[in-house]
Amino acid sequence: MKYGGEEGLTLVPVDNTLRDEALQGLLALGFNKIAVQKVLNRTLKERNDIKSVEELIKAALPQL
Repeated sequence: MKYGGEEGLTLVPVDNTLRDEALQGLLALGFNKIAVQKVLNRTLKERNDIKSVEELIKAALPQL
């Protein structure tokens, strides 16, 4: 999207960045993509205190 000839700034919510990075990490470890996506979505919904990729992965691993 452009405004006044300049490119618009797209802001990505932190949760999406955390989710995407955790997803890539868990896929690299060999986990099933669909299962990981479901667990990450559920974990982010249930826990508002997660602030890092490492925390998200640690919270998700027991559910996989």
